[in-house]
Amino acid sequence: MRICTESHSLDADSLKNHFKHLCNRCVQVKSGKYEEQDSEEDGSMWSVETLKKYLEENFEGGESLWKKVEDQIRRISLMCLHCVQDLIENKEGCFEWFGLDYVVDDNFNVWLLECNISPDLSMGTEVLDRLVPLAVRGVFDLLSSKGAATSSWELVFCGKEIKRESLQRRQVVRQGIMTEMRAGRPYCMRDALQSKLGGELAGMIQRSGKER
Repeated sequence: MRICTESHSLDADSLKNHFKHLCNRCVQVKSGKYEEQDSEEDGSMWSVETLKKYLEENFEGGESLWKKVEDQIRRISLMCLHCVQDLIENKEGCFEWFGLDYVVDDNFNVWLLECNISPDLSMGTEVLDRLVPLAVRGVFDLLSSKGAATSSWELVFCGKEIKRESLQRRQVVRQGIMTEMRAGRPYCMRDALQSKLGGELAGMIQRSGKER
């Protein structure tokens, strides 16, 4: 968790002060108050353990607050990736590592800021020096265990296997839809279903009509 070195403010005049509004390390490191250590007193980057300790010491029901934040992160992450799963090119023997940035408001609601396709894996802080090597090693453990949870990664979703033939059908349908859209036809809900189900949609509609 990245922390700003100066307290946030809604005052319009404070917008020029990046140390109040941008918690990116590349920004905060330029502040004279920036500290690399994992400390709730003056650290600028916290581990999950430090955040949980801070919540437990400063808020009633701190443990349940972290559970609320964690559950939202899981749910938003799944929704984000499900929204674009048909746009991600599936290459056999390959995987992708995405970096999702969140902000937590004062009511402990979580909001997605962005999803990076090439997250920064550099080190340099107490948290990153510990987290990055563990995460990298964990990726290979995850691959070798065929999806089982590892010590550094948590499996939060496991969908059914999609056959290569089905993926190919979906790709053909999407290409046809994109060609029609470039010609000026608007996108509709039927397109979304066709893109998701491929050639199966026409058969479903035909069967539904016969049943009626």
